[in-house]
Amino acid sequence: MPPGSVVRPSRTSGSILLAVGLAVAGGTGCGQAPAAIIGERVPDYRAVSLAGESRSLRELRGRVVLLNVWSAWCAPCRAEMPVLEALRRVHDGGDLEIVGLNVDRRGDEGTIDRFVRASRIGYAVWRDPSDSFPGRRPSDGLPASYLIAQDGTLVWARLGALRRDDRELGAAVANALARP
Repeated sequence: MPPGSVVRPSRTSGSILLAVGLAVAGGTGCGQAPAAIIGERVPDYRAVSLAGESRSLRELRGRVVLLNVWSAWCAPCRAEMPVLEALRRVHDGGDLEIVGLNVDRRGDEGTIDRFVRASRIGYAVWRDPSDSFPGRRPSDGLPASYLIAQDGTLVWARLGALRRDDRELGAAVANALARP
């Protein structure tokens, strides 16, 4: 996608792609972090691992990151977890890092930890009860996925569940991994 592109609905997948947001000139406005825009670097973002450790997208620079925003109450989120796990297995040991970003409210940590263990999720899971990924609003819906290139540039985004036979996702991942 060319830099600055607005994400449009995909006719082939029937999923709605997410326009990640508009940059706010000169500041963050309304207490929000600067927006992530396709073709531009994602502002640094921090969340907490299930073990309670602070994590940052900056730590993952040099790897392609598929950040998937989800909640345990969201049926499409739960349905796409096997797709993400299969993708993780295909790229295990490679340059693709999958991070599930849970946005369930504070106080649900034990429930989320049990849910993740029972779901046999092998990819990293971070928690962000305030749902503060740059440019994302809780009203945007779930699940939402963001593909970030090795240099921290947002290269693809989708609002809606990923499917196992998703050619658009496969092409986006392949293109991101092929970037210098």
